[in-house]
Amino acid sequence: MPAVKNNRITSCALLLFLLAVVSLCFSSETPTTLRDASLVLKIDDYDAARNQVLRLGGQHNARILGSSTLVNYQGKKQGWLRLAVTAEELNELCHSLRGLGKLYSEKLVASDHTSEVADLARRVGYLRQHEQELIEFLHRPRRMRGSDILYLQERTLTTRFEMGSAIRRQEDLHRASARGRLSVFLFEPEPRRVFDVGNWYAASSLRARRSLFRVLAKSITAGAFAGYFSIFWIPALVVLYLFAKRRLHSLASPLKPEGPAPHDVTPGAPPSVS
Repeated sequence: MPAVKNNRITSCALLLFLLAVVSLCFSSETPTTLRDASLVLKIDDYDAARNQVLRLGGQHNARILGSSTLVNYQGKKQGWLRLAVTAEELNELCHSLRGLGKLYSEKLVASDHTSEVADLARRVGYLRQHEQELIEFLHRPRRMRGSDILYLQERTLTTRFEMGSAIRRQEDLHRASARGRLSVFLFEPEPRRVFDVGNWYAASSLRARRSLFRVLAKSITAGAFAGYFSIFWIPALVVLYLFAKRRLHSLASPLKPEGPAPHDVTPGAPPSVS
């Protein structure tokens, strides 16, 4: 038992020493900054400008992350390219790309994740210490129930998963801070529009057809609702109609007097003398 206790004390001291080393390594708080930049350029020739962007990106050791190109009905092209470039060469590449065309927009966003990286490092250290404590508790010489052993194994596995997730997030932040992202949007100017009767009539016909279809769709929907709920509103209308008809009939009939009419004469009786 004393030997086991000494080993435990030695392992705890070693873990505390490792935590101290990790804290010292991250005490300087090496800046971890993610940089995202974007440029919007109007150019005369899309293909030539796109090739120029790729050439300049290759000169600055940039890596293509994605691209897209669209052609409108007038044959004009527009699209974007997303590049990954080192943080040191990001500003130089942006400066080189400004001369490809007319600059419409430029944006540079830098987000600081230094505190998040430090928190992840501390979390990894705590999880490692917790994992070691669970393993030591699991290997104790005392007897334990099967449910306790399964619970400790599950906690150890969960701790390892959480530690691996924190380490991967930390590595992703370090890789992202080493290279910035640059998005370049290119578009060709549209030609000046000239009034054309044929185009105007075609556009008007298209709008009218869409409006007609929209009205028909709404009418069909309203008819479907009316047919579905007819079991409710048809009996209600019938009852309302009968009630209104009876009410009007009672109002139209004249009131009968209570006594006999003044000129009523009973057959065989003498006329009354006033």
